[in-house]
Amino acid sequence: MTDGTHHTQRNSRGKPMNRRLIHSLMGMACAIAPFAIAAASPAQAQTVMRPANDLNISIGRGQLVIFDPSLTRQSQERLSSSGALRRALAAGTVVPYYQPVVDLGTGVVVGVEALARWTDPDLGPVPAEVLVRTAEASGQILELGAQILERSCADAKTWLAAGRRLQMAGNISAAQLRDPGISSMVLRILRLTGLPATQLTLEITESQEVADLRSIDRALGLMRHQGVTFSVDDFGTGYSSLLLLQSLPVETLKIDRAFVAGLGTSGTDEQIVAGIVAMTNAIGHRSVAEGIETEAQMRALQQMGCQFGQGYLWSPAVPAEALLGVIEAIESVPRITASR
Repeated sequence: MTDGTHHTQRNSRGKPMNRRLIHSLMGMACAIAPFAIAAASPAQAQTVMRPANDLNISIGRGQLVIFDPSLTRQSQERLSSSGALRRALAAGTVVPYYQPVVDLGTGVVVGVEALARWTDPDLGPVPAEVLVRTAEASGQILELGAQILERSCADAKTWLAAGRRLQMAGNISAAQLRDPGISSMVLRILRLTGLPATQLTLEITESQEVADLRSIDRALGLMRHQGVTFSVDDFGTGYSSLLLLQSLPVETLKIDRAFVAGLGTSGTDEQIVAGIVAMTNAIGHRSVAEGIETEAQMRALQQMGCQFGQGYLWSPAVPAEALLGVIEAIESVPRITASR
């Protein structure tokens, strides 16, 4: 849980005692319920116990949580989002949008990144981070990931049949990496859609904490043997950047938009980006800069030797049916060069 805080109290013997304060606690609710609702009506008792019962779904049993009534509405909203997501996945209304990836040397679109998008009839457009957080908290992240991967691979196969070869990049979550069936799931989708494995790149978010690199390396190795490639997303912002490069079969580094945004305004960011690009080139990997919004940022990246980029300078993520038109528009614009 990310919305909890930690408080240190002392027990009757004066020893420090840590308790996690979150929305409600199944274990604590069971312990105090006889006192809290002894004089209450059955309806009142049900009201008191409902938040603990609800959160037991996502927290699990045996947890010590103190109920805070002021947070009940937030809990209900989260559970409502969870139910709405379950219905959306069943209906197939969570869909991939695609952001073009451009060769900074030629101006040609060489690939796309698939990004999950969800517009709920009641909730409206759901931000991507809320979508992922809801899917993870409710145990639906594996289903979400599989659906988006299958639809994006099918779209890439359709474009390939139409004569447009695009490298498909898709994000893979920490929960998916820990799933022992990840490699079989990916390879099954490739067989089902007919997309060549060499056209799929899976992005490992570097801000995720990857605990068991050895077992993950085995799973990735099975996919890599079939031709799937891997990249490290948000490079430089999270855990064990160099360890990931050393331990996992990655071939591409994606430079986080937070560093790209500082190009031209922050000498520190410029040095960080230049260092990442230089290291990437030195070890024979590819570099992709995210969040490029201005020509000045793009020219700076060109001068550093960065190979690829994506961002609003060219296009936001768009639905599948709009992508080929967007690519045509991008490639019809005269190429922006570092000397311009």
